[in-house]
Amino acid sequence: MNNPVSAFRIEKIQVVETLIVLGATMLIPFLVHLLPDIGGNLAGKVFLPIFLAPLVAVFFFRKHVALIAGLAAPLLNYLILGRPAPEMVLTMSVEVVLFVLLVSWLKDVRIVSFLAAPLAFIGASLVAALLMSVLGVITSLFVFWMGAIVVGIPGILVLAMFNFVLLKIKK
Repeated sequence: MNNPVSAFRIEKIQVVETLIVLGATMLIPFLVHLLPDIGGNLAGKVFLPIFLAPLVAVFFFRKHVALIAGLAAPLLNYLILGRPAPEMVLTMSVEVVLFVLLVSWLKDVRIVSFLAAPLAFIGASLVAALLMSVLGVITSLFVFWMGAIVVGIPGILVLAMFNFVLLKIKK
């Protein structure tokens, strides 16, 4: 039996899209973490894979699709795969959600749209480091944050390339 009202609601809230983005937000980091460590750092810290699917979602779907994926993926990854470390689940969720909010705003600001993803990552990682400092997970906010930025330079460049391509596609 076809129910047009239910179909409309499901389409409007983008349930299928949300599940696909959530799956990608979990799968991409899993695959990247299969790579060997790079300079003593986990490949995920270097390439920042958890941000890729939400970044794409911000450009193609309603904002909530990326927000749900960013909020849920770290917890689901921890429950299913045992990663990230328990103390990082909340911080990563906050970081990805802030990233999504910042990208969704910055991509529409003409002067910085081409740098929306890198700027959003830098801002979100600062807030995440601040949260970790307040929670007592880290002792030096600045050292931790700068370390994350320096280690994540390849990932920031990947985010910048995705950002550029997504802007071109959406024109």
